[in-house]
Amino acid sequence: MGSTDNIRLSACPEDRGSASFACAAATPSNPIRLAGVLFGRLLGCLALLGLLLSWPAGTAASPTDDPDLLKPLQKEAERGLPSAQYALGRRYMLGRSLQQDVSKGLALLQQAAAKSYPPALLFLGRVYEQGIGLPRNYIKAKGWYKKAAEQDIEAAIIKLAPFRNVDPDEEFTLFNIPLARATPFAIRFALAKREAEKRQLMSQQLCDTYVSNGLLSGSDLIRACYTEASRLAHIEYRFPPDHGQPSRSLPDHVRTLTAKYGQPKVQESNGVTVRYSWKVKDVHISLSMDHPSQTAFLRYTIEANQKRYLQQLKARQKEQRPTAPEL
Repeated sequence: MGSTDNIRLSACPEDRGSASFACAAATPSNPIRLAGVLFGRLLGCLALLGLLLSWPAGTAASPTDDPDLLKPLQKEAERGLPSAQYALGRRYMLGRSLQQDVSKGLALLQQAAAKSYPPALLFLGRVYEQGIGLPRNYIKAKGWYKKAAEQDIEAAIIKLAPFRNVDPDEEFTLFNIPLARATPFAIRFALAKREAEKRQLMSQQLCDTYVSNGLLSGSDLIRACYTEASRLAHIEYRFPPDHGQPSRSLPDHVRTLTAKYGQPKVQESNGVTVRYSWKVKDVHISLSMDHPSQTAFLRYTIEANQKRYLQQLKARQKEQRPTAPEL
């Protein structure tokens, strides 16, 4: 008669990308014990699967949650099953069916990621991109997305698409990113890498605003605006006046752009606004100065996207406009 020490349980191969768990295989010497162990394991798997499938997305923990429902998941995580570590870590990060605990959640997700578990790699990218329990860090987010893309996760591949197959001879690039393919994540990563500081302002919808931190001489702010489909419409530098006079860096910028893109088209409107413009590939570049305010703007515009952005912005503003009460 074999002892219980002869019963060995090992995780079955997992379905990559799935959040469910594989049932264990057993090779004991006692068929009765084998049946008992397998039956217990089956009940645990079924309870765990029911929890994972029935838990509503976005549901926060409540005092009525039964902690016993998570015991199978916790046991699987302790055994080192990456899918369990991911599922439990995600719940800790989001506070779903558990009290939010970012340090525990991050540790579990990193354990699953260390085993190259694709959902954990992708979710860690989102944690840092969206600031889930942690400050946003687009550089770390890109690193995790890159690891997930190496596991053929489509969502990560899409995130990294603007960084791939860049050909400056064929596409207009800024920050080494083709502007016609630029997305919010790509621009946020590029500006974070160059130490521009993203600001949470009461600004236009669909736009991000940054403190430029000297990224371009004389500028103080950068604004990037996008369509609802997350395509860049334009990115713009603002140059405030210098002691009541136009920024002294503007002539240098005009010379630099002219040397790179050729002679600009110059327009003047009633002596109020002067605009220099260049058309390069699918991007329109303009450097304009408003004389009364002495403020200048350098804008890179993807015209097709800009048209959609303006239409969408107008529609949003119309939806938010208060209606007059009926008499």
